[in-house]
Amino acid sequence: MIVTAWTNGQNGYGIKVNDENDRKEHFRREWGRVLVELPNGKVAEPNIDKDSFWRKECGELICSTIKEWLKEAGKHPWPPDNLPKFELVHVEDKKFRLVDK
Repeated sequence: MIVTAWTNGQNGYGIKVNDENDRKEHFRREWGRVLVELPNGKVAEPNIDKDSFWRKECGELICSTIKEWLKEAGKHPWPPDNLPKFELVHVEDKKFRLVDK
């Protein structure tokens, strides 16, 4: 899946699963939290058991660990018209790996 960096413009940061079909195919709400292995080896545990993740226009995986990685990796700040893109690989069950493109 291709995902992009996301911020709410304040203190919330994460990655956005833009394609609603990707969310339906690879995620299950009953998992509650998913595990996302970041390129630096740390594991983020964003909550997907919330209405905003499942809304068509949303789909953000928000977590302070992702925020820290975006900043450490030099991905933030980014130009408004050039969001960083990544690949999110579904490894198994509720485990994913984020690959920097």
